[in-house]
Amino acid sequence: MQHPSVGPNGYELVTLIYSGSVGEIAVGLMKKDRNTMMALRWCPGNENVATYPGTETGWFLVPFTFASAIGRSLAQLHATGHAGIDAEGFATMATWLIENEGLDHAMCY
Repeated sequence: MQHPSVGPNGYELVTLIYSGSVGEIAVGLMKKDRNTMMALRWCPGNENVATYPGTETGWFLVPFTFASAIGRSLAQLHATGHAGIDAEGFATMATWLIENEGLDHAMCY
C-alpha cells in the first residue's frame, strides 16, 4: 500500500511503523523542522471494505499522550510477532518515545 509522504502543515513522513491494509489505520512518524509527531491515516477501502470516515485518507497528527498509548499497544503487538509492524519503523518509534518519556526503557506485561 502506498502512503502519502506529506501530512498536515508541512510535516513529512519519516518512517512507517505499521503500514495497515485495506480499511485499516496506518501509523507513522512525521517531522517538521525539529518537531516529530506520530501520525495516523485511514487506508483506502476497496469493494469489500469501506474506508471510515467517508473518503478521507490523509495523515492526521495525534497528541503525544495518544502517541504514547498507541506506542505501548504497538510494543505489545511487536512482542507477539505481529507481521504488520516494520522493524526499522518500530525501532525509530521506540527510541523517540523513550527519549520523550512516553515509554519506559523496560516494559513488563
